Amino acid sequence: MENVEQFREQVRSWAEGGNPTLAELLTRIRDRREVETHASQATVPEDNDGVRLRTIHSAKGLEFPIVVVPEVGREFNFGSGVDDDGKVYLGEIPVGEGTEPILGLKAPSPNDPYESTDTLARSELKRRGRCRERAEQKRLLYVAATRAATTS
Repeated sequence: MENVEQFREQVRSWAEGGNPTLAELLTRIRDRREVETHASQATVPEDNDGVRLRTIHSAKGLEFPIVVVPEVGREFNFGSGVDDDGKVYLGEIPVGEGTEPILGLKAPSPNDPYESTDTLARSELKRRGRCRERAEQKRLLYVAATRAATTS
């Protein structure tokens, strides 16, 4: 709660000169995060009982008596929150001894020039991206699931 209140106060101070847009607030948060360390986070004495919320990354290498991983039963969500209609995918394909860049774009549909369709390169790069994302999600799930302390 202390960290949340500290964050709220910081946002209030940024807004004192007017009403900043959401984009301006997000830029300030990103810039501040890059500059500051996490030294000022609230600390909980080790001998106190309580709940500790952590990201999977910050819990790596640690163990806890009880670990709760929310939404474990949900399906992988590969859809972005934003329509990727105009998104361009960039990747590499093996050619001879090395690799060559490949660009995945949408192109006019052969049936309707006013509609666009994925090129073969774009479809393949999207598929590869989903595979990488799925592998990363599995890795994170493994890290989260192994944070629980083992008892003998």
